[in-house]
Amino acid sequence: MSEKRVGLIPDVTMGLLVPRLYDLLISTERLIFLGKKPGKDREVVWGPGSVAKYEVEGLDSLASRSRSISVANTSIVRLRLELLAKRGPEFGLISLRLRYVSKDGKASNMEAMMNPTLDFIRSKISKPDRSRMAEQFRYAQVEYAKTIKDMLTQVLPPNVSQTAEWRI
Repeated sequence: MSEKRVGLIPDVTMGLLVPRLYDLLISTERLIFLGKKPGKDREVVWGPGSVAKYEVEGLDSLASRSRSISVANTSIVRLRLELLAKRGPEFGLISLRLRYVSKDGKASNMEAMMNPTLDFIRSKISKPDRSRMAEQFRYAQVEYAKTIKDMLTQVLPPNVSQTAEWRI
């Protein structure tokens, strides 16, 4: 079976001391965190089939870029997707935590933070209502997290998918 692109999550942030920006390309064989240069134009692409930004270049070529991090889906041993705080500085953030075994046999942890894109939020709020704005925004966040969950469950090994923590 050939490797296929499933979806793209734009503007994923990793790193506490020195935050770095990535696009997360989800394929049937691996998760590829594609490093972005600060200040570059940010295309808003989302979901299954909308990976046009990286469609031309092969997956092996994308994974071998110097700023890329590639994690084989079969090497993932634990996963948690969590919608963070309802208020405060973490409002709206979605956390993706992975534990995987690298090629050299070492266990590694990774945490990535993401926010729904403005276009995604607009697509989920049909008629903006100022009195219900927080409720509508929360609905869009939950839908964003569910879309990420759906893409991940398509590609994860069954044992990881069943034991994953989905805190949505």
